Amino acid sequence: MGTNVEQHFVPQQLIRRFANEHGRLYCLRKDTLEITNRDHGNLPHDILKRKHYYKGLSRDADDIWLKPIETAFGKAYRTYADMDATSLNKEISRDSTLLRDWALSLYCRTEQVPAITIASLDTMEDIDRDIYAIDRTGFINEVRYRLYQRYRHICSGRRWRWQCVDISRKHDNCFVLTDHPVCATGHETEWGFLLFVPITKRRLIVGGDDEGLIALSCDFSVSVMNSFSAACANRLIYSSTTAELEDIASTLMGKKTPKGYSLIDASRQPFFGANRITEYTQHAVRTRDIFSEMASRYWQ
Repeated sequence: MGTNVEQHFVPQQLIRRFANEHGRLYCLRKDTLEITNRDHGNLPHDILKRKHYYKGLSRDADDIWLKPIETAFGKAYRTYADMDATSLNKEISRDSTLLRDWALSLYCRTEQVPAITIASLDTMEDIDRDIYAIDRTGFINEVRYRLYQRYRHICSGRRWRWQCVDISRKHDNCFVLTDHPVCATGHETEWGFLLFVPITKRRLIVGGDDEGLIALSCDFSVSVMNSFSAACANRLIYSSTTAELEDIASTLMGKKTPKGYSLIDASRQPFFGANRITEYTQHAVRTRDIFSEMASRYWQ
């Protein structure tokens, strides 16, 4: 692999589906709540990537795991993006393997897992910290894959199903895309565990059980979804227009919520407050549980 290889942690195929008619996206930074590059926007090729992001000392997770899933889903992407919602729901109910694997790999491939790992360093066993010190990227890749396998088991259960949510073209508003595009709610929420998978700026696919999906349908709006996506983001939120980003910035500044609303502060933090909130802490605990299991096998 060349020295200048950069790997996208959000696939370009997905990014392009959120661009405007000129093929560009505008960006809102969570830390400053400023919209950057208002004049020209950003090209999909230039964003959401890092140099050798998945390349460990001995293995490259992009080559052996992520890219094969992305390639397989890519062949069916037009179906998921362009088929009418009713037909797509029937198609997914027959076989959701491609969607499930792509969504979960996307959930695990962003900067969230490294953040969890760093937050968990003080609680690791010595052997785990030693392995992390030797090959940080390789160690994080292993965490990514084991979390992927755990969520894969959950999303393969008998009660799990997927549902397509579209925005009518009569409406001006659109879904946004973030640097952590697949979002999940906690098991303890009124919706239960739901997985939100962006497909295009007008289409979202949601996974969960019947009760959660019904509860969601009563509360769902594009504005609420975009605010949740922004809260779950690390730092960057993208949209085809600046209007959606201005709306999110107003929400994150507290202008559209009751004074003192407790989630606003967490929403401004990376990944919805990182280890400052319950759900993230529980997620980190689940991650720590697999460290000792990894240690004995990592170098085999």
